[in-house]
This record gives sequence, structure tokens and C-alpha cells, in this order.
Amino acid sequence: MLIFAVALLAASIAPAQEEAQEETTGRFGSFMLNLEAWIAQPAGLAYTPARQEDPNDSGSSRNLEIGHGTEPEIRWEGEYALPANRGTFVLGLFKHIDESDLSLSNQSFVFAQALAHPLFPGARDDNLADMFSASSRTKLREVYLEFHRNAFHSPRLNVEWFVGWRRVKHDRNLAASYFALSPSLPSVPNADGIDTISVTPDGQVISPRLAPDAESASLSSRFEGRGATVGVDLEFSLWRNKLVFDAGLGVTVMRGKTDALYTGQNAVYLLDCGAGNTILSATCTDTKVIVVLDPDTAFDEQYIFNDQITYINEAIFQVTAAVEVEALSVSSTSDVYDVHLGFRWRALKWLEPFAGLRQTHYSHVGLDLRPTAVSLTEGPNGVEFQLSGVQNIHVDAVAQIRKSVTYEGFYFGVTFRLY
Repeated sequence: MLIFAVALLAASIAPAQEEAQEETTGRFGSFMLNLEAWIAQPAGLAYTPARQEDPNDSGSSRNLEIGHGTEPEIRWEGEYALPANRGTFVLGLFKHIDESDLSLSNQSFVFAQALAHPLFPGARDDNLADMFSASSRTKLREVYLEFHRNAFHSPRLNVEWFVGWRRVKHDRNLAASYFALSPSLPSVPNADGIDTISVTPDGQVISPRLAPDAESASLSSRFEGRGATVGVDLEFSLWRNKLVFDAGLGVTVMRGKTDALYTGQNAVYLLDCGAGNTILSATCTDTKVIVVLDPDTAFDEQYIFNDQITYINEAIFQVTAAVEVEALSVSSTSDVYDVHLGFRWRALKWLEPFAGLRQTHYSHVGLDLRPTAVSLTEGPNGVEFQLSGVQNIHVDAVAQIRKSVTYEGFYFGVTFRLY
């Protein structure tokens, strides 16, 4: 706001100062190239694959968010200054990619699966895991064209206003896998060699066939927008107009569209009740052939079949309950705010090193789809299934969560006057 106030004041007295402004361009104008390295760090992405529960307080938990470091990226700018100080055209290009990971394990099952859809998450349908692994990838690409014109000039202070056009693409991706390495499920007896016994990390005996499969979820979005930019830049001479302090503020309002996708799959135990209801389990009925197994069912339950003792685990199997939600071309509006503070040294007529701090905020450039209600419809014979997954899964409610991001960090570079 201070910069805008200075610009308005400068514009009101600019006519009286024009005779003090010296011409700095040649007959055909001048060309300059700005080569800058911006060591930027994204903030506000809110990639949270899990929450850690407090085993001593069932109502307490904390989000486990993926951290992000700084990445040096190159910003290119080409400038053409019109003759007689009539203005300057600036064309800029910038790209930033961030890739980060997070993996944690704890045999106490303290990790709540924050990305998993709400149907059958966790080995006991309790949404808990003892290990998770998550990865994220964020990509920003932008191009802008601006026209700068002097508003005020004096021996110590120079103020410019600018208008322009900007195009931004922003991709966000987050994926997580959840594991139950020490599930504490009922021990499964080795029935006549049908199941090979294995031992979990905590010493539990269980069949590999019934060891809980990993569960996973991912979300992604792609924003593309364009819009008009307005702003102001100022330079203040600190020493003989060779060392100057420069600052700027720019605002862009963009209209665009966003594509978003959510996928998730949870492992679920099913029980094949068998023809004629031969399995004596409380979950079986006279009509249902396939049912969802109660998490508390004893895997060593026995029943009599053909005058022989048979274990229920032989009729238990796992399938995947998969969910996918997609939103295409969702209308989106985004604002971009640029602020920079720095110093420039006019070392030579054709060479100017510069450095400073820049912060750019992009609002509503991400969209997370999160299923909040998922249901399973059973047919007359129980759950309809295939080996690839449970069928008749319906997403009853989806939350759309807008996401913003801020890139901030130090920059340094050099300006070459080409002509």
C-alpha cells in the first residue's frame, strides 16, 4: 500500500518533473536481458497424508504434513525500451518444480489414514496404519507480458506504473500408501498345509494370504488461468545513482479452469459362506453367499463340512474397494500478489547485478476432491465382487477444497544491456 501511495503522489506531480528526466535509450530503443535465480520455497500447500493419534488421549491428534525445501529456479526476462523513454515492454518466463516425500512407521498403529476414503479403511476398518509412505509433486509455470511507463522521476527517486497480461499453470499431486505390518489379527491355523505360516514383525503368526494388503490414495489437480496485471515499481538512489534500492508490487486477477482427480483403494475381507450355508458364522444367512467379514471375526473359527473339521479362514479372501472421483473444467478465479524488495548495482553501462527478496501468492490454484460418504450396495446374494475389486460402490458425497500457495525466497541475478 505504501508503494501505491508513492505512485499516486508521483503521478500527480510528474508533469513538473519531466524536464529533469534524462533520456536513457538510443534512437531505436534498447534491449536488455534479465537472468535471475530465485531460491524459492512453496508454503501453504497443506499436503497432509496422515494424522498421528495420541495413544494416551483418544481425542488428540496432530497433522503430519510434508515439508518443502528451497529450490533454485531460473527466471528469464527480456526488455525492450522504446526511444525517448516512452515505455518498456517486458516478457518473462518462470518455472518451479518441488518434489518432497514423507515416510513414518510405528507398531502402535498411531497413524490415521488422512487420504483414505471412508469405506473399509485400515486392517480392522479403524482407519489406522502402523506405517505410511507419501510423495508429492508441485509444478508452477507462468509467462507474462508487461508494459512499464515512468510516472515520476527525480535525481533520487524513480517511480513506474505497469500493466500487463499473465498466464499461469499450476499442478499439485499427492499420493500415499498405508500398511499394516503388525496387524494383531487372529492367528490363522495351518490347515493341512493349505496356508503357509509366516510371522509378522511383532511375532504374530498369520497366513500371508490373509495379511492385510496395502491401501492407497492419491489426489491431483491442474489449474490453468490468465488475466490482467497492474502494479508499480520504484527505485531509490542510495549512492550516486549507482547503488539503488528497488521495490515493486503487482496484482493479477485471473480466470481459468481446474481439472481434479481423486483415487483410493482400501483392502476388505470377504467371507464366502458357501453353498447351502455350510459355514456356521453369525455373518452368514440363508440367502447371502458373499458377505463382508466382521473385523472381529475369529480367523480360527471351525465348522463341520463332510464330517471333517474345517477352518473358516479357508473361505476368507481379500479384494479391493476402489473409488475414483473426477471433476473436469471447473470454473476458477485466482488472484496473484507479487512483492519484491532488493538492491541493484549499476556497475557498468551494460551490466547491473541485483539481489533481493520476493514473495508471490497464488490463490485458489489447487482443488482437492475428497469423498466424505461412500456406501456399498449388496445384491440378493451378498456383495457382488470380482477379483479386481468390490462392485456396487457409490460415492454419496464429495468435498471440494480450494488450495492456495505462496512462493517466497531470495533472488539474485544480472541485467545485460544487449543494445
